Amino acid sequence: MDYGNSALIKLMRSKSIISINRFCLKESELWYSSKDKTELMKHHLCPHELAYIQYLTLLYSDKIDNENYLSPKYLNKLAHEMSKFRKEQQINNLKSKNFTEFLDFYASEQTIFQIDSLDYVYDMQRMDFILNNCAPAEKEKQIDIDSIIRNNGYSSFERMFKSCLYLAFLAIDDIPRFEKTISSPCPSNYLKPDLGKTLESLSIPLNQECRRRFSYYDFLFEKPLLLFRNKYYLVDQKLFFRSLSNFQYNVIKKNGPKSFTSLFGKYFENYLKKFLQNYLSSDSFHKIPESSVKTPDWIIKFKDYIFVVEQKSGLKPRETYNSSSPDSPNLINNYINNNLYEHAGKQLSYYKTNSKKTVIRIALTLEMIFSAYEIEDNLIKKYKNDYWVCTISDFEKIIELSKTDEKLFNQIIEEKHCLDLQFANKGRSLKELLQKHECNNYPDFLRHLMLKNIDDAKKDL
Repeated sequence: MDYGNSALIKLMRSKSIISINRFCLKESELWYSSKDKTELMKHHLCPHELAYIQYLTLLYSDKIDNENYLSPKYLNKLAHEMSKFRKEQQINNLKSKNFTEFLDFYASEQTIFQIDSLDYVYDMQRMDFILNNCAPAEKEKQIDIDSIIRNNGYSSFERMFKSCLYLAFLAIDDIPRFEKTISSPCPSNYLKPDLGKTLESLSIPLNQECRRRFSYYDFLFEKPLLLFRNKYYLVDQKLFFRSLSNFQYNVIKKNGPKSFTSLFGKYFENYLKKFLQNYLSSDSFHKIPESSVKTPDWIIKFKDYIFVVEQKSGLKPRETYNSSSPDSPNLINNYINNNLYEHAGKQLSYYKTNSKKTVIRIALTLEMIFSAYEIEDNLIKKYKNDYWVCTISDFEKIIELSKTDEKLFNQIIEEKHCLDLQFANKGRSLKELLQKHECNNYPDFLRHLMLKNIDDAKKDL
């Protein structure tokens, strides 16, 4: 869809890409550091709107490097036109799509800006551990990861990960220092080639031919840096960390076997097994053997509860993040239906028991699903049981809590169980309940790995 004649685009054409980038980065950092988002929304654009402004500027602006002053009058006009633009976009989508489907899409687009940056860094550490240490025993189910990485121009899988961690460590607190450092030669000679390859993969060169061929998905998840005259400009901190968190996965998926996505499911299962072994006795959990009848993956038993777990290792398809496509709402709806309603819902429903313990059926995902309340409600109504949709990150925290504070563990489970059956519309997700009770620590299993790798990264600074 061509937006070139809209008032919003005309505004952007009057300023340079770098000027818009500087403004948007400053605004997004204000948003992330503010505790009162309600007041902020009255006068400032949200991060997902700021990202989209930068994407449209890439497509339509002919000015790159002159640092224009952006007056308050101009910024107010920009915010006003952006609001109008997004409403028109929503109306165009709603003409051909179900309202609920569109809301699912629009909400999922915003999800990436709501996750803490450190969560993304831990996601990156988890992904590294999964790919490096969780290969299935059967050779035919293994992926030759190191060969794929070397064929893609890296020295090794380890150095690719270290280059990502190096960038994450630089960007975690000080963005101006980060941009200055990555625009200079890497101080570690052995890491230079791999860091250069990672930066190349993560950046959009600001020449006309390159910048206008990237999709909105590329911009959101794979190209969070702008490259101009050997200097890198960060688009948004959250986008950058999100890109790093799945960088290894995406490189292997793009360059590895077509069966990678299904094979990765086995790696994810092995990861959960290793994680549970660190916290629970071997007789309190077991993997359900695969059979012709679709069954859940795991049974985990506690004193008062039974967790029945179905792992979903797939990430949302890239097409679901294309804002300009009227098909996007339908794609995200299909993804949710196929992965969670149909597959996970059915498989979890097969578990039957005579136990008097409360049974919690859990669809365990790799990434956050924004519409989890709606999905849980529909599954509870359909199957007449309590269903959770939660991320591996939140699941790890509740499992660790079962070992470190059983009383609080039981309290959180009971609170969520009651809120689920009341179909409460806020405060009932596992993430929200963990935050409410200040259970914000990352599990020791990952934290020890992360601290070791950060120590290694510091040596390269």
